[in-house]
Amino acid sequence: MPISINDVREILTNVTTQLLPDETIAQAIRLSQTRINNIKKDVAEIDDIESAQLMYAAYLAYQFELTRIVRQMGSLPLDARQTLAQLKETAKEFLDIVASNKKSLPLVGLARGVAERWSEYEETTEEDP
Repeated sequence: MPISINDVREILTNVTTQLLPDETIAQAIRLSQTRINNIKKDVAEIDDIESAQLMYAAYLAYQFELTRIVRQMGSLPLDARQTLAQLKETAKEFLDIVASNKKSLPLVGLARGVAERWSEYEETTEEDP
């Protein structure tokens, strides 16, 4: 089943549309699908392909949004860098799975750290003029 904007939003712990517009997530999904289709092995499992697309789209969407935040705030907070690194590592693990047909990885515990960091940005963004 193709991934949706809501699927990506759930990975990023239901971040609001104000903070991360649907159009940004849709662009991340398209880029993710293209990337996965270019690297996947013919024997890759559909669940692994969809997980890779989802995690890579979440990583890209978060990266796109952080670019906007840096423009507004002038710098990138350390916790945002940590979250981005965590998302990148998880996405890379799934990319490696579909590119080499390794065994699947569970998506356990990722959302907890992301949720805490997104809530901080929502509070900061709401205070900005």
